[in-house]
Amino acid sequence: NDVELGFRLRYEIRREFAPYVGVSWTSRFGETADFARSRGDAVRTLGLLVGVRLWR
Repeated sequence: NDVELGFRLRYEIRREFAPYVGVSWTSRFGETADFARSRGDAVRTLGLLVGVRLWR
């Protein structure tokens, strides 16, 4: 089992073009956390998101 929470901030330069930045936090728990620890993987991770939303 795992939980992921995220936040994104988008700025529409034009209706068709909007770059964004964000943060994503993930945490594993229970047996999933045990498996991750046994493989040497992190149980909690924090990531940075950067992207562009394009549409017509």
